[in-house]
Order: sequence, then structure tokens, then C-alpha cells
Amino acid sequence: MRFRSVPLVLGLFASLWAVKSSEADFLVAQDFKGKSISSIAYTYSGSTAVKGAEAVIVSGFTSMQGVAVGGSNLYATGTPTTTNQVAGYTIGASGGALSATLNTSFGTSGYATLTAAGRGVSVTPDGSKISVALISSLQAVNLSSSTGANTGPTLSLASGGSNVYKSVQTVGGDYYVVNQPGTGTTPYAVNKFNSAGVAQGAITLTGFAPSTSALRDILFVGNNTFYLTNYASTAAGGGLYKFNLSGTTATLDSSFGTAGRLVLANTFGIAMDTAGTIFLSQYYSSSGGSSSLSQVNALTGVSRIFKAGDANFGFQYLATTSVPEPSTYALAALAVGVLGATRRKKALLKS
Repeated sequence: MRFRSVPLVLGLFASLWAVKSSEADFLVAQDFKGKSISSIAYTYSGSTAVKGAEAVIVSGFTSMQGVAVGGSNLYATGTPTTTNQVAGYTIGASGGALSATLNTSFGTSGYATLTAAGRGVSVTPDGSKISVALISSLQAVNLSSSTGANTGPTLSLASGGSNVYKSVQTVGGDYYVVNQPGTGTTPYAVNKFNSAGVAQGAITLTGFAPSTSALRDILFVGNNTFYLTNYASTAAGGGLYKFNLSGTTATLDSSFGTAGRLVLANTFGIAMDTAGTIFLSQYYSSSGGSSSLSQVNALTGVSRIFKAGDANFGFQYLATTSVPEPSTYALAALAVGVLGATRRKKALLKS
């Protein structure tokens, strides 16, 4: 009699696992050409991400510059109602599709204003801040992820570069900012700041010597491994690069791709999901070319097409997310409730 509820509890948890296993994850893609954000559902077949339904979940921008996801929050930089803004959204999943609703508690009615045009945006590892690159002012600012208020620090680059594209914080607390070097400067365009925003100097990228240095995005895995995209033709050094960091020197990981590089033209945005799959965008222009998305093995650099080239899109920055369906939460609550009731019944029987 005491254990009659155990199969029910186990069955509920098995059902919960089955629901979770059947749910789709989502790739969130910023489209510079369409000035919108799309979600692309995907599931796994072995180690291969299989593309599912696509949907535009954010639109109405007159300029779209960047996107990031942290938990149930989505952030986009660009011009939704006026220039130099960050918009905050709450995302959810229903029926295998992703939705985004303006979060009116963020900033002023959903929009935080920047001092200059924002580009790439990222969420700090603890989820408390968003770090926004101010493209032409050689700065990156950090805002509260819940209110949009400027909480600091502000990361200010030295002169000699142009166009800051992305700022990320590692789990260790340091910030790394990528920018495009100015004419006549070295291609070392990854700048380190400590958690207080104090500049620690540029990172020396050993073995990285493309004829065109046009860094666009950076992705850290832990504190000592990172990936960089270089927006150039294959002949000029375009592709995805993997580095191992020691102090202020980063060395190409020769086991990745070809001597540390996945050779691919016009690479722009990069994101990694919880399964360790990298997604990579190829952006051509807002008026021509065919923008595509690839999935990449983070260890080997082997890639395959995830979404074939499409002239209707201009994919740039990317993010990944997995948002449980409301039914999943309900099933989990039921399982926990039954388990609690079973334990209480056992306690009464013992007493």
C-alpha cells in the first residue's frame, strides 16, 4: 500500500522527460536586411541539428543591429521607435513555436536608450547585465538586464581602432571586446578589461594573420577557449577561428578546422547551444548575396549547412535558447506534488 504511488510518480517523470526530449530548441537570428528577428526551431538526430519551422518573432525596426537571449529574456539593438535603443522582450514557447512580447518593465516601456548606436549585445554569465557594443564610439556599456539602467562598467577602447562590434564577459568576470582595426594598425583587435572595466591591453592572436582583419563576433567557452569570426573572403582570411588563451596571448587551436580555422567566406555571428553545437551566420549585404546558416562541430570545425543560402535574409548575430512549453511546467508541478503527497503519507504511516 505504501508504494502504490511510486509507479505513478515514476511515470510522471518519464512523461516529463519524454515531453522535454520531444521539444524543439530554437536558433534566434537577427536579420539586418529584413530588420527583424527570426526563430528557427530544431531538434537533434544524433549529433545533427535538424531544422524545423521558421517564424519572424520581432519586426518593425527601421534598423536591426544585434540580438541576445538570456533565460526568458531577449534583447535587440537598433531603431525600434527612435535611434540608439535596446529593446527588451519576454520570450515563451507554445505549440513548438517561439514568441516574443515587449517587456514594458525594461527601460522606458520596453526600450533603453544608448548614447550612440548599439551593435552586438550579449548577456553576462550571471544574467544580471547585458553588454552592448557602441559601434562607432569605441565603447561598450553594461546595462541591467531587468531594468535597462546603466550599471557599469563602461569599457573604453584606446584610439586607433574603429567600429566596436561585440563585448562579452567570461565566467571569470573579465570582459573581451572585438573591434575592427583602423588603417595601418595590427590585426590584434581583441581587447581585455577586468570586471571593474579597467583596460588590460590587447590580446596577441598568435598565428592569426589574415590579409583582411574584420572581426565581428566572439564566443567564449569557459575562461580560456574562444572563437572569433572574421568577415572577409576566404582568400583574405574569412572564417571561424578557435584560440586557446593564456594570459594576454591566444594561440590557434590546430586541431580545429584547418590549422585552427574553418575556412568560410563572410562569417559574422556565432552562437553555441547547451549540446555544444556552434551555429554560424554568413552575411553578404543588405542588398545582395545569399545569407546562410551553418552548424559547426566545436571540437573539429567540421561544418554542414543548417539553413541554405537565401537572398531574402541578411543574417548577422545569433543566439540559442530552449524555452519549455507551459505543459512541461504543469507536468513537472504535478510530479512534484504527487511525490510530496507520497512522502507525507509515508510519514503518517510511520507515526
